[in-house]
Amino acid sequence: MREGMLVEGLLFRHVLTPTLLRGASSTHQVVRYVEHGDLSTLDRGVYLIAVDDVIYYVGKFTQTFAKHWIYDRKRTVYHHKRDRLAAALADDRTVHVYAASEDELRCYIPAAQNDPNRYVNVYGIEPALIERLDPLWNVNPPVDSPPEFD
Repeated sequence: MREGMLVEGLLFRHVLTPTLLRGASSTHQVVRYVEHGDLSTLDRGVYLIAVDDVIYYVGKFTQTFAKHWIYDRKRTVYHHKRDRLAAALADDRTVHVYAASEDELRCYIPAAQNDPNRYVNVYGIEPALIERLDPLWNVNPPVDSPPEFD
């Protein structure tokens, strides 16, 4: 099992491995998942979607990670990038999701360590990572454009 991913000095743990449900219709492909650890305790943070170990998306969750990502009764991924995940998996690419809570990330940010009154949160971390990494899926292409890969 993967341990985690270090990005811009921040450590994200491996939390989810999406898989494509074979036989799903081409118009609505179902993405299932394998959970790594207890996601119900991962509260308020930032996540990364990596395709073939390249970060394609950076996002934030303000509730638990599980509420943002998972439709539990069917054990499927419920996420607005689900179609892109399905396309990547159908193209035999490897997809992993990494996440870290706000508290976990705060311990890696020197400004938060040196000044206890400085509050570092997901609303600052997510856009800073998007600006630095420029992930492909954080850009909104026209609606009729197919998912893109490098």
